[in-house]
Amino acid sequence: MSNVNRKMAAGIAWMSLMRLAIKGLGLASTVVLARLLLPADFGIVAMAVSIIAALELFSTFNFDVALIQRQDAERADYDTAWTFNVLFGTVLALLLVAGSYPAADFYNEPRLSHVMQVLAIGVFVLGFENIGVVAFRKDLVFHKEFAIRIAQKVGGTAVTLPLAFALRSYWALVIGIVAGNVLAVLISYYAHPFRPRLSLASARRLLSFSKWLAVNNVLWFMRDRLPDFLLGRISGAAALGVYSLSYELSHLPTAEIVAPINRAVMPAYAKMAHDPELLRRGFLDVIGLIVLLALPAGFGIAAAARLIVTVVLGDSWVAAIPIVSVLGLVGALNALQTNCGSVHYALGRPRTMTVVAAVQLATLLPTLFFGVYQAGAIGIAWAYLANHVLVSAPFLYFVTLRALQLPLRRLLALCWRPVIATGVMYFGVRAAVGWVPTPSLVALLAVIGTGALGYGAVIVILWLAAGRPAGPEKMAVDKFMLPVWRRVATGLGSTAAR
Repeated sequence: MSNVNRKMAAGIAWMSLMRLAIKGLGLASTVVLARLLLPADFGIVAMAVSIIAALELFSTFNFDVALIQRQDAERADYDTAWTFNVLFGTVLALLLVAGSYPAADFYNEPRLSHVMQVLAIGVFVLGFENIGVVAFRKDLVFHKEFAIRIAQKVGGTAVTLPLAFALRSYWALVIGIVAGNVLAVLISYYAHPFRPRLSLASARRLLSFSKWLAVNNVLWFMRDRLPDFLLGRISGAAALGVYSLSYELSHLPTAEIVAPINRAVMPAYAKMAHDPELLRRGFLDVIGLIVLLALPAGFGIAAAARLIVTVVLGDSWVAAIPIVSVLGLVGALNALQTNCGSVHYALGRPRTMTVVAAVQLATLLPTLFFGVYQAGAIGIAWAYLANHVLVSAPFLYFVTLRALQLPLRRLLALCWRPVIATGVMYFGVRAAVGWVPTPSLVALLAVIGTGALGYGAVIVILWLAAGRPAGPEKMAVDKFMLPVWRRVATGLGSTAAR
């Protein structure tokens, strides 16, 4: 099992590098696009993407998760999963075309109909993606997954940016999405030799697990995407554009820290599921790492919202500042919860996450409707924050710790130092931002650097005062800091010898 732990650690490194590279490209692209396009351009595309996501609820069974969870998956399982994806992609594309004009009438946005019709092409094509690439994650061969996703992102960005300069229109975003889908399919067949065939032989076997994932997707969609419909309908494309970009910017650091970790550990959890104590240790290691990294990232975004929005997006987006300052906290709290789902899926208990999602949604909806009608986008942000603090996080951790038979004290022993250090950093960064007379890139970098150094200093002091216990700090020292120091020392020694 030590081999599984090593592969999981390597997987986290590869997936983190992948997400860093992809989102680095994505952030650079977003910064350029935000200065070339208007908030309404982003809003139109956000409307279309929300509708696509809504229709995908009827076809998203996460067959890749089912294939990973089943250690004995056969060729028939892969063929069936691919066949379902093709069928669902075809039906979804037809529904997008058929619903394009009613959707434009709903939003009172005539341009939306043609956008949806073009995006339907990309949805249809993506249904043919090679299911064989799932084997890379299942077998913990993450460097190949890294190469595939990087190639796809580079190709999509290479199409979108030149079009944005040429067209100065939302069509640059639309065509870029379609081009990215086409490239994703082509690259998937180049990367893996598996050639799927039409078959439904394993339909019942796959659906017995994936049906719960489909229900979960419906609930998660309603929780995360309902504001897009409400805000677009009530306030229009410009307001939705501000909110959607605020959401993306505020969740960027936390999502890019957590998503690669979760993508790597789900297959490893599936291999650990037969050993409860090993699974408990693996979960604590991962949660400790997420708390150490994601919590300060999200709170840092919230504290520096004024500088970040002004410097990165420009003066046209000042309405996003209060939204980012709240959604940054939401992103941090959401990041702390995402890994819990991987545990339940690895244990073969997707129904548990259905219950969790239903509770979260039922408690969120009243505050969400109240918030959007009373205060618009900022009301939505506060509704999410209240739900995460009062309901979502406490309930999910209660269910997860109970499933793992894990005492709460073991979790708190890992988290108290990063929590205190994050609090100190948050108030320090807010104070530093208040002292900045004129927003600039230099000021932003200085505030980020000061916040990072302050957070690190408090963490080290608290860890040393606690007697250097095992936990995320020790993992960071042993796995990252010491190896880097040894390489630097070796390089300096070699230089001195010459």
